[in-house]
Amino acid sequence: MLKAIPTAVLVVLLSGCANRGLPITQADIDERSRAKAAQEAIDRGIYPLAESILAEFVYRDEKGSLKVKYWGLNSETRKMVIDSSMQLLWETERYASAEEFANEYLSGSERATMICRLAEQQRQFERAYSCWNQKGDPDRAERVLRSAAVVKILGDK
Repeated sequence: MLKAIPTAVLVVLLSGCANRGLPITQADIDERSRAKAAQEAIDRGIYPLAESILAEFVYRDEKGSLKVKYWGLNSETRKMVIDSSMQLLWETERYASAEEFANEYLSGSERATMICRLAEQQRQFERAYSCWNQKGDPDRAERVLRSAAVVKILGDK
C-alpha cells in the first residue's frame, strides 16, 4: 500500500507530523533572544534596560493599561514577555499595574496565587487572608494573620 502513495505525499505527511506547527523563523529567534535579555536585566536589577527591551513587546493603551502586543509573537516568546513583565512590575513595586496585568494575562492557579501575593505584599492582610482561604491554602492564610500581628506589634507601616 505504501508503494502506491507518491514519495512527495509521504514527505509532506511525515514532516507535517514532526513539525507540529509553524516553523521557527529568524525573527522568532531574535524576539526570543530579546525577551531573554529583558529577563536577564530584571534578574540583575537593571530595570531601565529591561523596560527598554520590553517596550518592543508591551505598550500602554489609551486607558493606561499595560498590554502585550499580539501580532507576530510566537506563543513561547509571548509567555516569556508576560512572565518578565509581571516580575518587573512586582520588583519595581507597581502593584496596581501588576494586579491589572495579572487579571488580563494570567489564569487559573497562577493568577490566583499572584493576586494573593500582591495583597499580602501591599499589607492588605484581610484581603490576603480571604484570598488564600478562597484558594484553599489555610496554612498561607494563617501565616498572613501572623504577619499582620507582627506588623501591628512592631508598629511597622
